[in-house]
Amino acid sequence: MKVAVLGNSRYNGILKEQLSKEGLSTEFFENIDEIKSISGEAGAFLIKTQKNAVEAGYVIVAGDPSTLEDSSTAQESERQVVILLDYPEESPAYMTETALTKAIRLAGKQKKVFYLSKFMRISGNGLEELYKQARNMGVAFIRYTGIDISRDNCTGMFHLNISDGYDEIGIDTFSLIKTRAAGGNNAARLSGLLKFKLDKGTYASGSSYFLSPSVTSRKGVYFLDGASAGNLGEEIIRQIRFTVSEISSNSAKTCEQTEYAEVDPGKCAFCYTCYRACPHSAMIPDYGNSAMKNLNKACQACGICVSVCPADAIKIKGMDSVVKTVPNSLMVYCCENSGEIAVNRIADEIAGIFEKISIASVSCGGEISAEKIVDALKSYEKVLYVTCKDDACRHFDGNKRARLQTDRAKEMLRSAGLDDSRIVYMQVSHAMPNVLRDNIRDLVLQRQLPI
Repeated sequence: MKVAVLGNSRYNGILKEQLSKEGLSTEFFENIDEIKSISGEAGAFLIKTQKNAVEAGYVIVAGDPSTLEDSSTAQESERQVVILLDYPEESPAYMTETALTKAIRLAGKQKKVFYLSKFMRISGNGLEELYKQARNMGVAFIRYTGIDISRDNCTGMFHLNISDGYDEIGIDTFSLIKTRAAGGNNAARLSGLLKFKLDKGTYASGSSYFLSPSVTSRKGVYFLDGASAGNLGEEIIRQIRFTVSEISSNSAKTCEQTEYAEVDPGKCAFCYTCYRACPHSAMIPDYGNSAMKNLNKACQACGICVSVCPADAIKIKGMDSVVKTVPNSLMVYCCENSGEIAVNRIADEIAGIFEKISIASVSCGGEISAEKIVDALKSYEKVLYVTCKDDACRHFDGNKRARLQTDRAKEMLRSAGLDDSRIVYMQVSHAMPNVLRDNIRDLVLQRQLPI
């Protein structure tokens, strides 16, 4: 099985070595400007370049880490320095550490350092101590809401006009050090060619990052996320090992896809609505039939195409009945750091409430996808999703991603004309078993559902 690696990153050698150990051959496309198109599905991708066409079973996008880029035009004697972390949301912990260390070093050289960030990250190993050390050395921290940067081409002076939501601040400096985003335009272009989603910044794995750090919205396509990896350390090695393990495991599977979207070409209006809406690049045009068709191995049976199709031409094969469930049954997904502890404390009490109850512990609430929640409703009348309370998640925002997945699952039910109250989301701490018990009892009282 051949694996295509797109991009010229510093860890391509490590990646090739790890893939070779699993008996997987590698084709590198280091100059992505030569790539014209990428089509197909897991196990059968076709990459066309200006020179030839290459078949590959899997695709890896190798994005380099973010770095601090020094745009200084000043001499060593320049006294005033600005460090700008221009992330649209909280910066990665490694990047915050890099910037703080740089600020401390410059302050130690008797320079006046301004540290600008839209979001001040404080969680992470050793960050609090670095912040304390930087403040003690006179580093000025500014949390901005808006910023405008101009440069005098004659003198090389940068002028920064900064807004903090209340006031305007002006800073002139010859020395501007700012973030260079991981992958740059390469990541954006490749995500467009491959049709996988990048969220704010350059993250591709969304809610599954901590357990599936390189997974994208498209099956068979992996993104080594330089924005979270930092230098060639433990994190990038973890991403590479996970990716290689996933590819090796998937290439060995021979089972058929049992659930996927199926298009009736006689009804299809060929309007491309499903093509634009599908987050997994599973819908493609079938010009011979003037209709859309589904790439079964790319489809994740999420049902989005079904809900947006104006001609009612799509159905999910293998998911014909979602409501054949055991009456008075409950599936509980719970975070091992909060919900699981609370559930175990009331296990005996809730065991007698339901005719059937199952409890599944996960290492992070963000692990459970909307599809998995909906899939559980084939066997259970209700699904309860229990995660940590806000600001108590050890993975920073796993609980927030869990809430988003729950909302998405509810939307899938509503679009199918089903009762979204069958899915319940709760935030509790490990010390709130009684609150959890009372909410579970409420589920029983509200269990009358349309069949």
